[in-house]
Amino acid sequence: QPYKYSDKELDNDRGLNLYDHGARYRFVDVPPFLTMDPLAEKYYSISPYAYCANNPLRNIDFDGRDVIVLNNPKGAGGYGHSATLIGNDKEGWIFISKEGRNKSPWYSNEYTGGPASKPKIRQYDTLKDYRKAQTEDNDLAGYTQEVRFSTTSEQDKKARKTIEKSASSWYNALFNNCADAVSAGLQAIGLDPGYTVLGAENPHADPIITLSPEPTVRFKQIKDNNKDHIVPIDTPQDNNKSIFDIIPFGSQNPNIKIYVE
Repeated sequence: QPYKYSDKELDNDRGLNLYDHGARYRFVDVPPFLTMDPLAEKYYSISPYAYCANNPLRNIDFDGRDVIVLNNPKGAGGYGHSATLIGNDKEGWIFISKEGRNKSPWYSNEYTGGPASKPKIRQYDTLKDYRKAQTEDNDLAGYTQEVRFSTTSEQDKKARKTIEKSASSWYNALFNNCADAVSAGLQAIGLDPGYTVLGAENPHADPIITLSPEPTVRFKQIKDNNKDHIVPIDTPQDNNKSIFDIIPFGSQNPNIKIYVE
């Protein structure tokens, strides 16, 4: 069984006994890593060789896989549009966006909603290719706000499956829009979907916990409510990283990898 402590592969070649954490190796009997953290400049107070910020009881090294949530604050007339980007530079990236309501069926209307239009799905080999596409595609260029979260490969699979399902389901601008698809994916992997608490300051009534129907507002709450899971957007280790992006965009024009509206 090569996968042992914290589900990392034990490399026994030449008797060195090293755990493969994706971005770097660690000795079995010595907590620190052998090489410096590629993101060391982001955490000056922690040794660049430390494992799990010197607190392995509380923190877990996931292996560099992440989820990114994106937002276009000008989308949908200023309400925003959300989408997601999932993958890594080794296996490629998938962009999925919930594209609004299909207006063709006779029962589809703006009040009760209707079947969702076909999701927009795009693929990119690397994150750099996605960045390049942003310079060539006005839809993608609108995603100016981003937040990236640490995830595992299993979480990526679960998030993608959940978002794709939601992106193909019923669409309602207030109760099942692009932001809801994104939130569903986040909630499926244990992250806060972007809850807003109303009335917390009123001592005479219970607070109301809800999800804002506005993608831009939801994006801010997702970012604020998951602060402990945020990692830098672009890192030197993207070849080994998996990213899950959520992007609030304008109108019903999600872009790249996994987008949801």
